[in-house]
Amino acid sequence: MAELQEDKGLWSDVVFSPDGKQILFISLYTAYLYDGNPGNLLATFTEPDRDTFLGAVFSPDGSQILTVHRSSVLLWDIKGKLLAVFQGHTLGLTSGVTSAVFSPDGSQILTASNDGTVRLGNVSAAIQAYAPEGAFKEGSQLNQQGTVESRQLAIQKLEEALTLYRADKNHAQAAQALLEIGNIYANLGQFQTALDSYNQALPLSQQAGAKAEEASILNSLGELYNNLADPQTALNYHNQALPLLYQLNDQGAVATTLNNIGSINASLGKQQNALDSYNQALTISRTGGDKAAETSALIGIGGIYTTSKDWSNALNAYNQALQISRFLNDKVKETTILNQIGKVYAASGQESTALDYYNQALTLSQQLGYKTEQANILYNQATLNRQQNNLTAAKTEI
Repeated sequence: MAELQEDKGLWSDVVFSPDGKQILFISLYTAYLYDGNPGNLLATFTEPDRDTFLGAVFSPDGSQILTVHRSSVLLWDIKGKLLAVFQGHTLGLTSGVTSAVFSPDGSQILTASNDGTVRLGNVSAAIQAYAPEGAFKEGSQLNQQGTVESRQLAIQKLEEALTLYRADKNHAQAAQALLEIGNIYANLGQFQTALDSYNQALPLSQQAGAKAEEASILNSLGELYNNLADPQTALNYHNQALPLLYQLNDQGAVATTLNNIGSINASLGKQQNALDSYNQALTISRTGGDKAAETSALIGIGGIYTTSKDWSNALNAYNQALQISRFLNDKVKETTILNQIGKVYAASGQESTALDYYNQALTLSQQLGYKTEQANILYNQATLNRQQNNLTAAKTEI
């Protein structure tokens, strides 16, 4: 008798394929399909919402697998691709799906729940219904991998989802697909193509009354126009998004949008408008417990006070931001803040303290491989050394 030893937690169930050549092992949140001999892992099945696995069954021909979860039954191919989701049973504290079986010809499934109901589902219809959502999720997952190649594959999958959503006249999801496509093109630096996607997405979201999607598209347009050095148009789009986000009570997105508005106003020289936006973002982010948005607001406030040479308030804002960035273990923001604190101390005549902060920032930037900030820090150090007539050190840093 062969023994399979894998460090994947406790097995809760095990199922043979109809031909006996494959074995499906089930743990709490994941199932693993093995070749029965010699035990090679063939596929992994992970429930997207981390709903526990309660059981599984192969289709009669062995080409598909049903996995049972409290809130749903999922249909997979044997390569681990999710094909369809069967839902409809009542989910409560004591109720949920308990079992699922294929019909003898594999064309239908029967699901049972301890809510007292049994539901019959058509496999082909379920696969067709899930196809756009499946393509969208696959595209999103590819995008999250972050490489140029994966993003190009993501665009293909998202365009596949878009075609299916349009065929179903699902305007809200079509807008969401176009938004994600636009975001990928923006990340790839293909701004005009991104703009085309956003401009297609916006009227679809408005037609569907999908305010969350509309606000996201407006904010993406704002970010794009800011990257295209058109701050006034960027500001216009962010200001259109803001009331929608207030209606949705999305405090995190409100704070982020206010931070973006503050940044643009600061770039336009509208310091008081920028400060007002940052302070609003600060209040909202603190109320909602959004530490990342709070850090961004404090960095923005520090920048405004630095511009006005209010060194005390600038340091107060930056030091608060520094504490939060360290709490969040956000090394990128910590590097930026340390550099900014160094600039404040340098501008206020405290050169030795400035160099200390520059050195802390430089060490972090080198550890992170953060080349852009590293260049900024070295430039600031060189400037400070030149001011101190330390020309040898300044030349070395430049």
